[in-house]
This record gives sequence, structure tokens and C-alpha cells, in this order.
Amino acid sequence: MSVVKFGIWAGWALSAVLITVLAAYIFLTAPVRRADRLLKQVAEIQVGTTTLDQFQKQLRDAHLRTTSVSCQAGECTISERSEVRSVSRFRLAPPAAILTSVSFKDGVSSEIYVWMEVEDDINAGTRGPGTGATIHESALSRSCPEHFCTYVKNRSGYPWAVVEMDAVAAKEDRARAFALNVGCLTKLGGCKRAGTILPEVFGKGGR
Repeated sequence: MSVVKFGIWAGWALSAVLITVLAAYIFLTAPVRRADRLLKQVAEIQVGTTTLDQFQKQLRDAHLRTTSVSCQAGECTISERSEVRSVSRFRLAPPAAILTSVSFKDGVSSEIYVWMEVEDDINAGTRGPGTGATIHESALSRSCPEHFCTYVKNRSGYPWAVVEMDAVAAKEDRARAFALNVGCLTKLGGCKRAGTILPEVFGKGGR
């Protein structure tokens, strides 16, 4: 094989490898990008004002197809679970998931829950509860008289970040709360600190 032909062959081989890697990256990170887009839409909700029809239109305009809608006795909930199973299956990162839930009472938004957990090793490769965060917003919070409350508690030996707020919380605070680090779904070794999961609240960028 001549040097020229070998160079052409090597070039094609390298291109094929790069295309394969790029395709794999796009495939693996699709749930991460979708979770980020969904959270951005959730952050736009005005609890007590935004209607179910308005939020569903938001999702359609953002090209986000609703995966789960359940209604019962005048209350509807739109929810979605985001995870990248292939990453944990190959033991590149611990299992992690984000659950986003928005409730509507009589057609008007009443409550938002965002829950994230990054599992951790216990023994011999088994997995169990790990680091995580809960973001909760309701029309009138019973546990947060200041409208926007944050703290980190110990949960089975792991830090668990909590953000509790109500409809009166400042727009800037709500934006920080919903700036969840969706990259934790695929981060090698997993996210192990509250400041990594919610950097705008508990990290260096928090207040």
C-alpha cells in the first residue's frame, strides 16, 4: 500500500471513529439536554397563575413531548423522570435520576416538585441512597415564612439539599433554585456535594 493510499485510508478511519464517538455522545446526552430544557420551562411557571393549557403550550413550543399526564378529581399532574441508564450500566457513573412534577388544581398550577438523587456505593458494588436535592414550590409554603428557604440535611449519611419556596419568592431566587446541574446524570464518579447539584444556591455562586 502506498503512503498516499495509507493516508487516505487512515483519514477515513479516523473520520469514522470521530463520527461514531460524536453520535454516541449525542445519544447519551439527549436525556440530559431534555431535562435541562424541561427545567427551563418549569422555571417559567407562575404558581397560582399559569394554567395547564398554558404550560402544555409552553412544552409544545419548546418541542418537549409530555411523557406523563395524570388527572383525578380536578387535579392534574405532569411529570417526567430523566436518567441515563447506559452510563451507570457500564459503571462510568453511579445511577442518577431527576423527577420533575408539576401539579394543577382546577386547571391552575398549584405545586412544583423537582427531585434528584445520585446513588452511591455501599459495599461490593451494590448501590443505595446517596446525595440529592429537592426543590419544592407551592402557592403558600407552610414551612418557609421567608418565601425562599434553603438548607442541607443529613440523609443516611449523605448530604441532601432542600429548597422550599412559594409564589412570592423573587424571580432571581427561583431561577437559582431551578438551575439544577443536570450534568450530574452523567458525571464520572457522580455528584457528591450539594454545591455541585445546586451550584447557584449552595455552591460558590450561591448567596
